[in-house]
Amino acid sequence: MAVIFGVCFASSIFLLVVWRILSSKLNCLPPGPCGLPLIGHLHMLRGMPPYKALESLSRKYGPIMSLRLGMIPAVVISSKDLAREFFNAHDANFSNRPYMIIGDPRYGFVSLATSPYIGRHWKNISKLYTRMLFTAKCIDSFSWVRSDELSHVL
Repeated sequence: MAVIFGVCFASSIFLLVVWRILSSKLNCLPPGPCGLPLIGHLHMLRGMPPYKALESLSRKYGPIMSLRLGMIPAVVISSKDLAREFFNAHDANFSNRPYMIIGDPRYGFVSLATSPYIGRHWKNISKLYTRMLFTAKCIDSFSWVRSDELSHVL
C-alpha cells in the first residue's frame, strides 16, 4: 500500500513539474508571481482592496505583470503611461469579450451581449438596437412601467 502511494505521489509531482515547465514555455506572458494550480493568484488579492494588492505586486514585479485569476490569465499594467501607449497601439486586439457558450442557438450563440466587439455583426446589432429600441418614442412608450416600478420602490 505504501509503495502504491509513493508511486502515485512521485508520478503526480513529476507530472506537475513537467506541466509547469511546458506551460511556462508556451505562454509568452510578462513575468509575475507563482500562482497556485486552481486558484491562480486570487489568494494574493485577499485581505486588502484589489488596487492596493496589485500596487504592492507591481512594486515587486514591475509595471507589466501577468496574473491568473482562477484559471484565466490576465495581464496587469500599473503604469499610466504604459497603459495609454498599450491601448492606443493595441486597442483592437484587447477590446474584445471572451468567447461564451451561452446564447441562443437560433442566432449562432451570438447576441449583442456575447458577440465580439470587432466585426460587422456587432455593429449591425448595435445600430439596430440604437435605432429601434432607444428612440424617444420607444422610451416614452414604457414610461408607465418606470412609474409603476418607481411606486413599488418608494
